[in-house]
Amino acid sequence: MSKSIETTLICSKCKKHSHITVWESINVNLDPWLKQKVVDGSLFIVSCPRCSARQIVKSPALYHDPMYKFMVWWFPKDDEGNQHYNLEQLNLFIPMTPRYKLRIVSSLNELREKIFIFEHELDDRATEILKSDIWNTLLEKRGVKKNSIYFSTAYHESGEQTIEFMYFDPDGNSRVICARGKNGYSRAIDLLLSMHVPADETPHWEIIDSSFWSLVQKTRDQGVKIEVEKKELSIP
Repeated sequence: MSKSIETTLICSKCKKHSHITVWESINVNLDPWLKQKVVDGSLFIVSCPRCSARQIVKSPALYHDPMYKFMVWWFPKDDEGNQHYNLEQLNLFIPMTPRYKLRIVSSLNELREKIFIFEHELDDRATEILKSDIWNTLLEKRGVKKNSIYFSTAYHESGEQTIEFMYFDPDGNSRVICARGKNGYSRAIDLLLSMHVPADETPHWEIIDSSFWSLVQKTRDQGVKIEVEKKELSIP
């Protein structure tokens, strides 16, 4: 079941204290109304009752989707850029989650991305390989940061699977870029298999982010390039 607690928040603007509701866990099977609030971020945004300033509540939250069999635990970074969690406590969930994908993320954008990836029944390790090639091929020279590229959606067009990624350019504008074709997602999956990365995971908590990109070096060693569509579209 989903779980929330009442706590006190100090407003970042007026420094006044107020009582707020913080969600510690979200089970979208039992409480489907919470899903959209996670995706649009509103579940973690509060308004100060005194000055109306809005801010994100950066508190650990567990997102649980029993239908697609995944859990994502958001542990926000502190002011020094560190995450704090007790892996032994997290591992207590493993016996209850056979055949689950278990992930740890550090930002709300990463949480949303994992939800989109797993709802499309894709492998987030393969999408990280795609991100890497897109960044190295097209976006690095444009000043785009590695950690500002996110999976958006996937679909089939003209018989080919297309993966869309959203990224932020140096001016902070959001854009979309697509990867498709035989050297796209399916080739990334083949690469995982060649590296003896099992398709069916043994449940354990993992951080799958841009640090996973080291696998891409093997892609280049094998002379394989991911096919990337050149057009870019602005997101309204």
